[in-house]
Amino acid sequence: MRNIRASPPDQAQSDRLTAIIAAAQTKDWEQFRALSDQAFVNEAAMREQFDASCASADFTLVRIPDTVRAVRDGRKGTMLSIEIPNGTRGKPGIMLMVYEPSRKDGIREFGIWVFSEIPNFD
Repeated sequence: MRNIRASPPDQAQSDRLTAIIAAAQTKDWEQFRALSDQAFVNEAAMREQFDASCASADFTLVRIPDTVRAVRDGRKGTMLSIEIPNGTRGKPGIMLMVYEPSRKDGIREFGIWVFSEIPNFD
């Protein structure tokens, strides 16, 4: 059985998410990109997600760490997710997902994996 558990983010995780949200709120792509220690799989696609998400997100409603879900998968790492409300009422929110692999030698590494509108499957 896998050892998966949800819990609040720790201080370093909260700090990184706060910095990521601040970069997105000011639409600072270079800072946003620099806050991902891992290269984006497809930088052009992430830039499209960034532009679209920044345009529709209501960052004033984000409360870190209260709205963050941290799921730890044993020794493999932690997936941090936060839903940012959409500025247009009735529209799906924006999902930010950041992955932190298990730390080696005390080094922390964060990778921004998803920053896009939550799909509506209705």
